[in-house]
Amino acid sequence: MSTWSEALVCPDCHGALTPCEGGLSCEKDGVTFSRNPHGYLDFTPEGRYERVETTSEEYADEQRTNWRRFYDAFLDPWLQREDAKRILEIGSGVGMGIRFARDEGKEAYGIDLPCLSPFWAKVENDPGSFFLAEGARLPFPDGYFDALYCLGVIEHVGTIVGHYTLGDHYREERMAFARELLRVTKPGGRLLITCPNRRFPIDIHHEPTDDATPPGAMRFRRWFFDRFGLTLHWPFGEYHLFSLGDLRRLFVQDCGASSAEPLSLRHYFGFHRMGSLPGVSAVKDLAASYIENISKPLRGTCFDPFLVIEVRR
Repeated sequence: MSTWSEALVCPDCHGALTPCEGGLSCEKDGVTFSRNPHGYLDFTPEGRYERVETTSEEYADEQRTNWRRFYDAFLDPWLQREDAKRILEIGSGVGMGIRFARDEGKEAYGIDLPCLSPFWAKVENDPGSFFLAEGARLPFPDGYFDALYCLGVIEHVGTIVGHYTLGDHYREERMAFARELLRVTKPGGRLLITCPNRRFPIDIHHEPTDDATPPGAMRFRRWFFDRFGLTLHWPFGEYHLFSLGDLRRLFVQDCGASSAEPLSLRHYFGFHRMGSLPGVSAVKDLAASYIENISKPLRGTCFDPFLVIEVRR
């Protein structure tokens, strides 16, 4: 098990890092990045994420159980299509994808927020492969990765309460996030960006946690989620979710990527969370069949519930 990676650089100035007592030191500006109590290098600003919790024991167990199917059926074929050898996952969760990739001989790294480190320690994730960092401030050199993937994370960038409340500077935060992801990707390399489609009125990824929803509407949205495992949302106006057009403006128009194209949803979902009560199996099967077989002309439109976008630097 390694203790740090020579691929790392200072997330602020991109200068070289050298080992020092308790962590790594930037040769250029003298800043030290220490290991947290679980042994993982922490590149996040002090105190910024100390109260942020993104994973429960239940969700961690779900990742450990279901990631093998997702990796084998969807992610690994995407990586293999252009023989990606250096890989970064933004928002790695428990880290199963990076573990599988490293088992196959890939140079793979995962980053997430400090609250994930107890889960990493529990499954003995390598401290040389997993780092605590934010997506807009990555400790890697320019153009280092062949491929980068960020699954169900981008819609949370710039939010301040739950999934739905946008911060005052959310556009700037999302711009910084996208630019940083492109910076560490090699020219011609690929990014896989996924999130629910803002233009589709049903969110198949998140629970209804919008505190601004009127109580009656919230009760109905909660009932609908408990019944079908789906969340109703308003598909227009300023919102935390992205449309295909939003992602193209962000990555291509604003940040200089060469393209952003929707991919098929086939094999992306396992559909194990849809339909939490008896009597909805027919609805579940119909929804799963629809999602798995969306035709190319409909990808990224208002008929597509979830965006799986390949961004080319």
